[in-house]
Amino acid sequence: MRGLSIRMGWWAAALRSGICGGEGALVAWVFFMLFAMSIGVVAGALTLAGLAFDPALILSISALTTTGQLATVAAEAPVRYSELGTAAKAILGGAMILGRVEALAVLALLAPDQWRR
Repeated sequence: MRGLSIRMGWWAAALRSGICGGEGALVAWVFFMLFAMSIGVVAGALTLAGLAFDPALILSISALTTTGQLATVAAEAPVRYSELGTAAKAILGGAMILGRVEALAVLALLAPDQWRR
């Protein structure tokens, strides 16, 4: 591992040299960051709709991963969908659609320069 530069960090050097899979690792990192940001945006929108932070986080993960049963088993007290307001249900509906479509497919549609490769 002599070629790894201390200045640019071991992770960047490993990606550049191909040790960690190169472009595949970069795509995985982008997907993870998009998923984490999606959870943050949906949880923030749910808190603005009046939910507490814990149920908002549980519901956003449940909606984005399309595991609706998570809402009833993840918290100490189950989160009931019937007790949610109209705004929260609309946000969760959008999050469920986003979770099914996948963020990378949306990125591919928004980047037509990459279609020819």
